[in-house]
Amino acid sequence: MNISAVICKGLAASEGVVCGRAFVLKAPILEEPPRITIARSDIQKEIARFEDAVALTRGQLRELATGTAMAATSSESDIFEAHRMVIDDQFFYDSVVSRISSMLCNSEYAVFLVLDEFIGMLMRMGDSYIKERSLDFQDIRRRLMLNLSGQTEELLKIANIKEPCILIADELSPSDTVSLPKGIVLGVVTRHGNVTSHSAVLARAVGVPAVVGVQDLPAVSQGTEILLDGYNGRILINPSEEEKAFVFEETAVKRQQMDLRQRLRDKPAITPDGIEIRLMVNTDHGAGFDAIKGCGAQGIGLYRTEYLWLTLGREPTEAEQVEAYSEVVQAANGSEAVIRLLDIGGDKLIGEESAHHEANPFLGRRSIRYLLSEREVFRRQLRAILQAAVFGQVSLMYPMVTTLDELRACRKEFETAMEELRTGGVPFSDKVRCGVMIEVPSAAICADQFAYETDFFSIGTNDLTQYTLAVDRGNELIAGLYQPVNPAVLRLIAMTVAAGEQRNIPVCVCGEMAGDPILAMILIGLGVKTLSMSPPLVLQVKEMICTVPYEEMKLFAKSAIEGCASAEEILDSGKALVARYLG
Repeated sequence: MNISAVICKGLAASEGVVCGRAFVLKAPILEEPPRITIARSDIQKEIARFEDAVALTRGQLRELATGTAMAATSSESDIFEAHRMVIDDQFFYDSVVSRISSMLCNSEYAVFLVLDEFIGMLMRMGDSYIKERSLDFQDIRRRLMLNLSGQTEELLKIANIKEPCILIADELSPSDTVSLPKGIVLGVVTRHGNVTSHSAVLARAVGVPAVVGVQDLPAVSQGTEILLDGYNGRILINPSEEEKAFVFEETAVKRQQMDLRQRLRDKPAITPDGIEIRLMVNTDHGAGFDAIKGCGAQGIGLYRTEYLWLTLGREPTEAEQVEAYSEVVQAANGSEAVIRLLDIGGDKLIGEESAHHEANPFLGRRSIRYLLSEREVFRRQLRAILQAAVFGQVSLMYPMVTTLDELRACRKEFETAMEELRTGGVPFSDKVRCGVMIEVPSAAICADQFAYETDFFSIGTNDLTQYTLAVDRGNELIAGLYQPVNPAVLRLIAMTVAAGEQRNIPVCVCGEMAGDPILAMILIGLGVKTLSMSPPLVLQVKEMICTVPYEEMKLFAKSAIEGCASAEEILDSGKALVARYLG
C-alpha cells in the first residue's frame, strides 16, 4: 500500500475509528486580568461579586454533573462534584477574600492569582498523573473568570458546533468534553493529555473516540479530512481511499481482539503454564470508581489519598477522610483496597506548605518524612483509615520509607491511633495490614530487613527508577535517561521480590511498569505476582498473561537483568515475544 497520508501517533484514549473533517478549536488564551484598584469601602461589594460568580458556577457544575450521570454514570459525574468542592471550600474562599481585602483589587484578579498559584504548582510536578489534574483547575478558573465577566456564552462554544467533525485541540477540559454534541463531534484529537486525564475518562464514558498526546501533530487547516484510529492511537491526515479501507479493515481485527479481551474480564489472569497473577487498579477520588467494576481487576492496589488534599488546597478533616475512604472501600466491593498514606512534598505541596521552599524538594521533607514531622496530620489519617476499614478489606502503605527507624516510627503511630480510637469508643477495624512502599534504593537493598517488620511490599517503580538513576522523570531534557529496564532498577526489584519470598509476604508493583504488557512480562519473570495499574490497561495486561508462558517471561527477565542489551533492544525483544504468542 502506498502511504500518502501524514500519520501521527498518540495515545489511544477512547476506542473507535471515525473519519471526518477537522474542526480546529482555537481555545482563547486566558490571560491575567488587569488589576483594578478598588476603594476600601467597595471591598464588600467586590466580595459579593465573587460570591455571585461562585453561586452561578455551582449551579453550572450541578447541571454538568447531572448531565454526565445521565450520559455516562454517576461515577464520572463525581468529576464535577470535585470541581464544586473546590469552589465551595473555605480555604479557597478565604484566599480570594484575603487578596481582595489586602490588595484592594478586583475579584477577577484575586481569583486568577489564587488558582494560578495552584495550577502552577501542579504543572511543576514530576508525577504525570497528578500533573494532569491541572486541567481541572484550569477548567474551574476559566468558568469562574467567564462568569465574573458575564461571558457565559463562551462556555457553550463547543456545544454549538453544528457540522459533523473531528475536533482538534491543544487540550480539552472536562466540561468541554462532556459538552461535546453527540453525533456531531465524531472524535477528538489533542496535542496534550494522557489516558488517565479526566477528559479521556469522560470521552470513554460518553463513547467518543479519542487520541490524545499527539505531540507531533502539525498545523491542521479547518476542513482537512482526518481518519482517527482510537484503537491504535493514531491519526491519518488526508488519507487516500486505499488507506481508509486498510485502517477500517485492520481495526476490525483490533475490535475482535478487544472483544476477546472483554471475555477475559471476569476470568483470573493465569499463564498457560499455570501461574496466577493478581491484577489490581490505581485510582483516586477524582477518577471515579465505576471503571474498577468493568475492567476485570481484583481490587484497588493503590488509592492516592493526596488527591483529597490537592483538590481542597488544605488538609481534609478526619470526618471528610473517613467519608472518602469509606467510599473507596465500598467501591472495592469485598476485594482489598490498599490506601497509600499522604504522599506530598517534593512535587506536591498544599496550603501553607507550598510557601516552604526547599532547595531540592525531591530529596527533602516529602511523603513519610512529612508525616513523621506532622504527627497530628499522620494520626488523623491513620484514624480515618481504621474507621473506614469497618466497611471491608483494607490495607495501608507507608510511602518512601528509607530506614528501619522510619518504619518503626510509623508502626508506633499506627498503634497510637488504634489506642486513641479504642479509648474514645469509636468503631474501627484492627485487621488493617500495613505495608512499605519500596521507592528508593536504600529500601530495596534492605528489603530483607524490612520484611521482618511489615505485612507486604509495594514497589513504586516510577520513583525507584528516578532515584536509582538520578533522573528527574519530569525533566524533558533528560527524558531518554529515564529507563525502567535499566539493569540497576531491575536488580533492585529482584532483591525486593526475593526478600518477600523469603519471609512469605506479598510483593506488588504499582508503578507505570505494571501497566505496560512488555514491562509487566519482565516483572512477572522476576517473580512479581501482583500488579496494579490504571483501569484501562488491565485487560491488555491480562491478555498477555493468559497467552505468554511464565517460563518465557522468566527467560525474558533474565536477559533484561543481565544488562547485555540496550533498553531499545530489550523492548524490541519483548515486542517480538508478544507478537509470537498474540500475533
